[in-house]
Amino acid sequence: MPPLIIYIAGFRQHAGKTVTSLGLISLLEQVMDPERIGYIKPVGQELVRLPDDRKVDKDAMIVDRFSGIPDIDMNYVSPVQLASGFTKEYLASDHPELISDRLRNDILEAVSAIEHKSVVIAEGTGHPGVGGIVGLSNAHVANLTGAQMLYLSGGGIGKAIDMLEVDLTFLMYH
Repeated sequence: MPPLIIYIAGFRQHAGKTVTSLGLISLLEQVMDPERIGYIKPVGQELVRLPDDRKVDKDAMIVDRFSGIPDIDMNYVSPVQLASGFTKEYLASDHPELISDRLRNDILEAVSAIEHKSVVIAEGTGHPGVGGIVGLSNAHVANLTGAQMLYLSGGGIGKAIDMLEVDLTFLMYH
């Protein structure tokens, strides 16, 4: 049976996706063996270098360090890395659709590596449309992975509802 994938998306960068991921993992650890919990950051933008010279999204490193999940595989935790300059290279490519296909396959391969888990927390990146240029917005990735989405909105009433209207329309469209 494939795992339940919970995709954490937010209204913007620094909306609390990593803290929410850690909170959900902590709650899950109270009712199940941490070895049955998985984590993935399918699309990352802010990369850090590991001691062995590999790069991962900084949020993946934070979750690895603080979550209590014993076996996060750093080879698969951050499969798509949209580093500075990636968009220009993508648009200059003769075959951008082949790049998008490869990136989608990288995500599916990473999800396949944790399909033995019962629950996987998949952390989105930035706002709902980040990654859209390559066909990997948060909505696209949630669909690709078969995830259920948890959306973090901003606080307040007027502005929050206005932003929610736009974001949820985008997410529901995709």
